[in-house]
Amino acid sequence: MPITNDGTIQTLDRRVDMNGNIFVKVYAGVSMVKNTGILIAKGQYGYTSLALFNATTTALPRVLIGFPEESVATGSTAWAQIGGYTASAIISTTTATAGHMVKFSAGKLTTSGATAQLDNTFAAFAAAKTTSTVHALTLFPEQIKAVD
Repeated sequence: MPITNDGTIQTLDRRVDMNGNIFVKVYAGVSMVKNTGILIAKGQYGYTSLALFNATTTALPRVLIGFPEESVATGSTAWAQIGGYTASAIISTTTATAGHMVKFSAGKLTTSGATAQLDNTFAAFAAAKTTSTVHALTLFPEQIKAVD
C-alpha cells in the first residue's frame, strides 16, 4: 500500500460516525476544500480526489461524490463524507426543494429538479432553501455514473 506525503497509508476502509454518516479516507489528487463537493475515484490502493469537470465528453468510471472534513493540499489525505446527513455541503448555486435529487452533470453538482433517482444522482436536498451554494443534503454512499 502506498504511503502518502503526510505519512498515512491509503486503504479502502470506511468510517461510520455515531450518527451513521459514512466517510472514506481520500488521497488528494487535487487540492480539496472543506465541505466542497469532489469526485472520488476508487483505485487499487484507495480513494483519490478528482477535480469536477465536464464528464459528458470524457470517459470516466463510476465515482463517489464526497465532501471533505478539512481543506488539504494535493498529495495529502483527508476524510470525506460520502453518506448520511450533512448540513453544509457546498455545491453549485441552486434553489433547493426538499426531497429533490442532487446530481453531477456537466462538471457541476446541482439539482435534478425531480424526486426520481437517476444514474448520476448522489444525494437529496434535506431542506428547502432559496438560491445558495450551501445546502443540507442526505448523501447516498454509492458510486454514480458521471455523465448524463
